[in-house]
Amino acid sequence: MLKFRKNLSCAHSQRMFESELDLFATTTFTLTDVPYAVYDVYYYVQDASDNEIRGGNVTANNVTESIRMFASPGAITGGNFAYVEANNQFTWDPATTTQGTYLRIQNLTGTTLTMVVAPLNTGTPRLRMSGFQVVQVPEPTSLSLLGLCGTLALLRRRRA
Repeated sequence: MLKFRKNLSCAHSQRMFESELDLFATTTFTLTDVPYAVYDVYYYVQDASDNEIRGGNVTANNVTESIRMFASPGAITGGNFAYVEANNQFTWDPATTTQGTYLRIQNLTGTTLTMVVAPLNTGTPRLRMSGFQVVQVPEPTSLSLLGLCGTLALLRRRRA
């Protein structure tokens, strides 16, 4: 059972996820019946809290990205409560993988999401997972229609 706790009123932390699943080995998650034609997956991590460089690869539907966790809450760019995207289009390397509190794997398709999390750091491989989200990517025609409606509304307002 995965248990994620959300507690935004807690004085010691404003982070969205307070609990984590501590992964010491490669773990596969499967989500079926994804209702979106195109979607992004956001993978959230906690800080390492002990100054060890921890991280690894997250693969979603055969697209792999890497993340390196911050050493402690105080090391998070932007402060303890900031969300920092690890923007890595490549696999894990302790020297080049950027730190982050989450990563985003973009433009996935398929009604089944298979996500493989592989802790790959030296020492004791470990990657803390706070949670993940599946977010629909709007279709280009929907965005165009929305833009057209906005333009028409502005023109109408201008004429009035």
